[in-house]
Amino acid sequence: MATIYGLDFRQRVVHLRKDKNISVKKISKLLLISPESIYDWLKREKTTGNLAPKTGYQRGHSHKIKDIEAFKKFVDSNPHDSAKMLAEKLGNVSKATVAKVLKDIGYSKKKDFWLQRTEARRSRNI
Repeated sequence: MATIYGLDFRQRVVHLRKDKNISVKKISKLLLISPESIYDWLKREKTTGNLAPKTGYQRGHSHKIKDIEAFKKFVDSNPHDSAKMLAEKLGNVSKATVAKVLKDIGYSKKKDFWLQRTEARRSRNI
């Protein structure tokens, strides 16, 4: 997994390369970092003049259901619907997304039609 090195460490590495004229290979062995990282830092300093790590690029995915309170009201107004039926009524959301949000807000998964069918078969066989 990638490690984000701090600005002071990056500045020390670039200082070793530029001012002390130590090779990238020696620096990488001495400090146990990848030579590619050093080359990236040198390139970044040359192009932008800044060695600071990038920020804001790890945002994750956007959520389909953004307003949880409105979703709670929607579920409360449809108390007997399954996750699949709720997803169909919402339109652009999958059953899995609805089930996950229901679990996150502490609601039950609601009805599962597969479970109802198996229970109906069991009751017929008794």
